[in-house]
Amino acid sequence: MPFDMKALDKPVRFFWPEDPKGEEWVDLRALTDKEQIALMRECGMEVRESFQPNPYSKKVEHIDYIPANLDKLDAFLDKVWDMTIADWNLATPDGKKIPCTPENKTALMSKSDDFRRWVDECVAKIRPAREERRKELEKNSSGSQRG
Repeated sequence: MPFDMKALDKPVRFFWPEDPKGEEWVDLRALTDKEQIALMRECGMEVRESFQPNPYSKKVEHIDYIPANLDKLDAFLDKVWDMTIADWNLATPDGKKIPCTPENKTALMSKSDDFRRWVDECVAKIRPAREERRKELEKNSSGSQRG
């Protein structure tokens, strides 16, 4: 299978369900764990660890947590949304194109519950498809290694 090194994780196009003409769409990516961790670091977020007694079992448990900092969380979410939404063709009610800028992505994702919920549902569909592709590649490669 040939790999396009410039597009290893191609975005998937989803059509906005409330567009009667079917012309409005959004290209989305599901970020990898490594990408999300890199964005967390970029925003100054760090995972800390603690050892706390479990009140039920009385055993001491290891807990990883991220200290709360709303400014860093906002910056992280802005970056996640910017990377998740690769492109779009969206318009205002009067037909003007909405530029696919980081500012407009943040505005739609933070101020439109309908849009954010729809994007979240679409991204959730990408992850299982990615896992299926991975399993299929493993299956195909294991069969070709016999000899």
